[in-house]
Amino acid sequence: MLRRQLVARRTGVLLLHWQYLTAPIWLVDFVYYLTIFSTMESMRTTAPLSITLPPDMLKRAKKLAGKENRTMSELIREALRRYEQATDQAEIRRQALMEFKRVLADVREDARRAGTARLTMRQLDTEIAAGRAERRRRSSLLHSPK
Repeated sequence: MLRRQLVARRTGVLLLHWQYLTAPIWLVDFVYYLTIFSTMESMRTTAPLSITLPPDMLKRAKKLAGKENRTMSELIREALRRYEQATDQAEIRRQALMEFKRVLADVREDARRAGTARLTMRQLDTEIAAGRAERRRRSSLLHSPK
């Protein structure tokens, strides 16, 4: 195979005369790989990251990655996803608890104003039963045939 055909195939450049190829083939290969890798670098969608792990943790990570047929990168990405989800859920729980405490304080304030803040358990059960009976009565009126 002529050198110009080889270069044209590798680089996509059409060389008209074989005399233009005065460089050794290893230099042509080097330029070819530089061209390819510089193009690939701009198309990259990930970034390299270096981390340090204690030897025992690294051993466990490699064992786990092998067991799950994953690369180390995939294993670390999954670990980060799970960490983010756990953090998000903890934040959601914390906000829900704060909202519950605020609502509870409002209910207690309303009960204090209405004079029902010091009900006994029996009085409280009676009030709950009366509220449920009222709700059932309303529900039956809405769903009854006319």
